[in-house]
Amino acid sequence: MGIEPNPYVPPVAGGFVPRTSSSTAVVRDAYWWVAPALCAPLVLLMAYADILSSGMPLDHGLTLGYLVPLAMVAASLLPERTMRRRPTRVTLGLLACCLAFFYSKLVMLVAIVVFLVLLLTGNVQV
Repeated sequence: MGIEPNPYVPPVAGGFVPRTSSSTAVVRDAYWWVAPALCAPLVLLMAYADILSSGMPLDHGLTLGYLVPLAMVAASLLPERTMRRRPTRVTLGLLACCLAFFYSKLVMLVAIVVFLVLLLTGNVQV
């Protein structure tokens, strides 16, 4: 009566090859600056177009919300400058452009939802 191997243990994977240091080499991105450089003026243009289309006065406190897309473009400069992070920079820039263009519409949508909730809960009488 000897020791038998456990039949329920999965077999060791054959052909496992550990990664070498050359397979994890970092590929530097020479054009890391293109997405933030294109999106910065585009965000300003989208914000200007949104302000013109909505008629929001510039001295209103809600216009400070247009700084959020600019901060997103600034944040697209922060990831490491490798090819792996290029989609992150492009995505942040494009989301910033969309947010700058639809900011006044989002503010109006939030105001309508808050009004409806207050109306349905009985906190506002019309």
